[in-house]
Amino acid sequence: MFCRQRLAAYKVPSAFKIESELARNATGKVRKNLLVATVG
Repeated sequence: MFCRQRLAAYKVPSAFKIESELARNATGKVRKNLLVATVG
């Protein structure tokens, strides 16, 4: 609801997935390739 009221229709995500923690590399950056792999 929050997004639909404040964002353009094409920017509203189709789904949300809440993670307790994100995979990070040795320098502390988020490992985006693993994040994308878990979403689908």
